[in-house]
Amino acid sequence: MPYKNKKLDFVIKIIIICNYNRFIEFLDKGEEKGFFPIQAPLVHVSFMDGRWRAMFTNGRHRYSVFRDMGAKAIPVGLDKNNLADATKLGLIVKS
Repeated sequence: MPYKNKKLDFVIKIIIICNYNRFIEFLDKGEEKGFFPIQAPLVHVSFMDGRWRAMFTNGRHRYSVFRDMGAKAIPVGLDKNNLADATKLGLIVKS
């Protein structure tokens, strides 16, 4: 049976909620200024455990906020190898 630490799980959930909420606050402040740069989330695509997965190396909270706001497509950063795999899998949308 895998080790389960309920206290650590709780702390991690609090950190995730805080990061998510802080990004929403950042967007609200930027909206007042009219323009603000946002670094694209960094994603890599890999074949693991018999299936393809897209995983975030940075920016999962930024992605989640935009997804939850109803964005249909979100710009992300990929390296060349991952771009080829993501294109083959139909994950790339041309704007």
